[in-house]
Amino acid sequence: MQASAGDKAACADKAACQAACAAVKADMHKCCAEAMAADKGCCGKDAAALKATSSRRFSYQMASATVKADMHKCCAEAMAASKGCCGKDASALQADFNQKVEQAKKAAEKEVASR
Repeated sequence: MQASAGDKAACADKAACQAACAAVKADMHKCCAEAMAADKGCCGKDAAALKATSSRRFSYQMASATVKADMHKCCAEAMAASKGCCGKDASALQADFNQKVEQAKKAAEKEVASR
């Protein structure tokens, strides 16, 4: 998967960017990944829609990695195991994570838009 120009601007950390690209590609159908690389559509989506979907997934992966990096190690491990930690039950921990991911995505979008 190739990151878009906006996505590349959001990638200060090359390793994180590569990991996000790999995660998005791993989550795609093989046919869609090949079609996107050839600038074609697939699975009922034209090329632009396929790239837009990929870009949204990439943004989520980058924001998710940022939030996980800021979490306590114990909380990240507990969340992965669907358990609670640090005074929060599993659902509260997941809800807090989701909220922080959305905030990180919005902050990244603002940063890219201001360039």
